[in-house]
Amino acid sequence: MLYLIYGNDWQKARAKAREVLDVLKKKKPDATVVSLEEGGVSEAKIDELSGSQGLFERKFIVFGDRVCADSQNAEIVADKLEVIGKSENVFVFLEEGVKAPLLKIFEKYAAKVQEFAKIEKKERFNSFSLADALGERNKQKLWILYQAALSEGLSPEELHGTLFWQVKSLRAAAIAKSADEAGLKPFAWTKAKRFLSRWDIKELENVSQNLVSLYHDSRRGEHELEIALEKWILDLPV
Repeated sequence: MLYLIYGNDWQKARAKAREVLDVLKKKKPDATVVSLEEGGVSEAKIDELSGSQGLFERKFIVFGDRVCADSQNAEIVADKLEVIGKSENVFVFLEEGVKAPLLKIFEKYAAKVQEFAKIEKKERFNSFSLADALGERNKQKLWILYQAALSEGLSPEELHGTLFWQVKSLRAAAIAKSADEAGLKPFAWTKAKRFLSRWDIKELENVSQNLVSLYHDSRRGEHELEIALEKWILDLPV
């Protein structure tokens, strides 16, 4: 019988290998636990441990700890996986990485193949980039970022809030004489003042009113916010 446990989440993979070995030891208390690397990897050694050769019948639980990391060992193991898979003795291989051709052979003869891969944390979409695109009055960029934000799972309500915050900040910066008076942090104040070169106060008032109406209309069921917000972006004057 053959098991393969592998993956780049090494801590979880090794913990699973220990768990499997502990279960096997309880199920097969008469079996001798052997580490394959202790005697080296060879066809003769694998034949001996698999029970395909030898005058005396012995029960083994064989643990191979990253033996296939060595290319020569991997070739020997690949040639013997069919024999190992049919053996009454149990072989547990723990590998960090397994090349595709070898993995395919493991999958053919193993009772179980289990991968533990690290889940890479994806950076959350930066909604401030959406606000910046509106401030820059860049309709194409704004639409692209809007679609990207939706694909990342951000809700239309959240995106509407980000856009409304930007418009509110721009209006505040247009009237106030300082960041404190506008209720903005210095960095946001500086950006808002820069963006104001592309807007006038009347335009900002109209945009603000449209966003408010758009939101309340969606709440009343007159349209879906996601679609209405996209149309609002496409209709935005440049």
